[in-house]
Amino acid sequence: MRRIAITTAAIATAAITASVLGTGCTSSSTSLGGSSPSAASDSVVSSLDPSVTGSLTPLVSAPDTSDTSEVDTATPATNEPAFGGGDVDLPDPSAGLTSLSSYTATLTVTFDGTSGGAPLQVRRTETMVNGVDPLVRVLTIDAPASGVVADVHARVGDFIFVREQGGSCTAGSALVDVDSAVAEPALSLSGFIGATSIGDETLDGIDVHHVSFDGAALGLQDTNTVEGQAWIAIDGGYVIRYSVVSTGPAAFLGADTDGTVTIDYVLSAIGAPVVAGLPPDCPPIVDAVLVDDATDIEAVPGSVSYHSAKAAADVLAFHRASLSSADWSPTDSVQIADAAGGRLQFHRGAEQLTVVVASEDGITTVVLLASMQGL
Repeated sequence: MRRIAITTAAIATAAITASVLGTGCTSSSTSLGGSSPSAASDSVVSSLDPSVTGSLTPLVSAPDTSDTSEVDTATPATNEPAFGGGDVDLPDPSAGLTSLSSYTATLTVTFDGTSGGAPLQVRRTETMVNGVDPLVRVLTIDAPASGVVADVHARVGDFIFVREQGGSCTAGSALVDVDSAVAEPALSLSGFIGATSIGDETLDGIDVHHVSFDGAALGLQDTNTVEGQAWIAIDGGYVIRYSVVSTGPAAFLGADTDGTVTIDYVLSAIGAPVVAGLPPDCPPIVDAVLVDDATDIEAVPGSVSYHSAKAAADVLAFHRASLSSADWSPTDSVQIADAAGGRLQFHRGAEQLTVVVASEDGITTVVLLASMQGL
């Protein structure tokens, strides 16, 4: 049988329900009973708490599918796990996203059932707005049962912004890779081996290949409890939607936990303009063009400073013209300038921007300060 390889990259796939619920997991060819938490409800809640787990981490490794030649799936090797019986493989559900200029990804994970005989409902939602040029990557996390409401992890340009547990927004320079700083929700999805093709159709105006899969395709033993579907863009290979419903009891749910885990991933707003949408208490980014001979540039959230060989009056004139052309309006009461320097202030909606210029010994120092009105 020849497999349809949606992507040829070999990556780690996951027993996603085990990952969500925080129970132990080993190779898919062995038992997925996992460890027994002292309190099943604490296990479920903490596993959906981003302060404990971050994003939902894939745990089961898939075989290497980089070779898409003929594969005999009728008699799998005894030392390899048995996966699904279909001919569609998707080892990496995040494949193809890097080819998109922008998108919004929403991952919702819910559990509805009982733990230790007591009713338990848990919900976690991750929403990421992602843009390439300019670089904007804002992840918002809600998990009310864990006290997490509108936590934000973001990267905008060269800056990282974080707000957690209802605290204030903090910011700093991005010293880590963007994927490490703000995790892609699709990385929490399980890849599958041997899904069944349903056919080609159109979803949200995009031509997609629709497939279904069960627990075996995910590497799980409890095949009768898992029903999954995925819609993969025919042009680009990225996942438009991914849905899994797993109903217990089952080993991966834990000995005292019984219920239904639902995982729903939706990709939307593909190619749409991106707005950072940071919390209002986050330090704003200076949105201004610098003079062409700017040197010694230092930028942090809220301010930019630099040096120039131009006269102070010329620098002030440049910023007055460039900011006005970018829809900034001057605040007349603080337009101060002389031969040694000056100060200009502008506003654009709730944004405020102050330009301070000082010249000494042939070097002009410029500082731009951004703020939000009322903060």
